[in-house]
Amino acid sequence: MEATSDRIRWADAPGELTDEIGRLLGGPVVEAADQTGGYSAGLAVRAGTAGGSRAFVKAAPAELGGTVDLYRREAEVLRRLPDSVPAPALLATIEVGDWFGLVTEEVDGRHPSAPPAHDELRAILDTIGEFPDARGLGLPRLVDELPFAAWPTLVADHADRLTDLERRNGERLTALAAAAGDHLAGDRLVHLDGRADNILLDAGDRVWFVDWAWACVGSPWIDALAVLLDARLSGSVGTGALLAHPLFAEVPDVAIDGALAGLAGEFRLSSLQPAPPRMPALRAFQAAEARAARDWLAERGAIG
Repeated sequence: MEATSDRIRWADAPGELTDEIGRLLGGPVVEAADQTGGYSAGLAVRAGTAGGSRAFVKAAPAELGGTVDLYRREAEVLRRLPDSVPAPALLATIEVGDWFGLVTEEVDGRHPSAPPAHDELRAILDTIGEFPDARGLGLPRLVDELPFAAWPTLVADHADRLTDLERRNGERLTALAAAAGDHLAGDRLVHLDGRADNILLDAGDRVWFVDWAWACVGSPWIDALAVLLDARLSGSVGTGALLAHPLFAEVPDVAIDGALAGLAGEFRLSSLQPAPPRMPALRAFQAAEARAARDWLAERGAIG
């Protein structure tokens, strides 16, 4: 995928780290393909040895504290996920000097097309629909992770940076987002970072989800909606028709509108913050996601 962050490259990683990765894989790494997509500053590499061992490696130094926190959180999530979940298996974690990393199974696959085809989107939604019951996994609740409470802050503290449409609909967006909360509760696994760069399709057309740091327990239709929103952002048309997928069968329009309003607010507020180290494109991406959600709401007649 297109480079979206100034990621640390394999060539710039300390020798102690790369040596430890080789030790875990059973021999020196002779192939290291840097992965440039995604919104993280850390090292991301498809690594292979002369003996044929392969793995996917993510690592970051302590100076990228937020990235390290996410990697630690993801490692813990991967330890807890049942084998039925389409996620790469955690092989090991690494702590060398001030670096932390995780080594996972390498998924031999591609990201969805840009924009994704509808058959790809249906396959992704079908996979989300198979996410298991997550009670007992010790994961946080979706309603706590995604409170949808950004619009009051945006209206009160950032009105001068909002568009006319956002200012005009501030109270409406606040009310819509607040109404979504009652529909997010559930007992199923939720990925909560459903974007094309976090999804892989293997040669057998099996759908895999990667980057599980935000996993939680709730209602999985929110993952499906996030995937469709991301697809719209990349230029996919007619995604509204996919709201007929069984995942949305018992989700009322007020919940769809509320979640779109909530996502728009979360992305919009995040977009106004300073850019994290080595991630200059993150805030523009978040602003674009907010705009896509807002435009979808307008298209649905929820705001105007």
